[in-house]
Amino acid sequence: GIKQQFYSAYFSGPDYVEAGREVEGTILIDVPGLTKANPKAAGLLNTYQSRYGKQPNYPYFAGAAYDAVYLLTSAVKSVGEDTDKIRDFLYSQKNYNGAIGSYGFDKNGDGVGITLALKKVEGGKVVEIK
Repeated sequence: GIKQQFYSAYFSGPDYVEAGREVEGTILIDVPGLTKANPKAAGLLNTYQSRYGKQPNYPYFAGAAYDAVYLLTSAVKSVGEDTDKIRDFLYSQKNYNGAIGSYGFDKNGDGVGITLALKKVEGGKVVEIK
């Protein structure tokens, strides 16, 4: 019987939508989805589908983990196993084109370039608000 607007974050997993009308209308900030227009994302999603017979439950986080493996591999191939050099290599990445999009890292190692999405639960589905 609560009549107030609900707000949330990172809500787009399938378990939440199953909550049904109880979460209808919830507005949330969420990670962006993966897009098949991005060749790396499309490759990841297609491989995952063929291997497991479904899409990943949390595609963005699967994509971020996928990118992390390739970024670290690239760093080690480029500068060796010295952790300071690996850090500097990663911090120097300003326009890495990965499965989750094009992004880089600032002087503190924080990711920059990926923007969160504003979404809403409508008709039992999580949809982006434009």
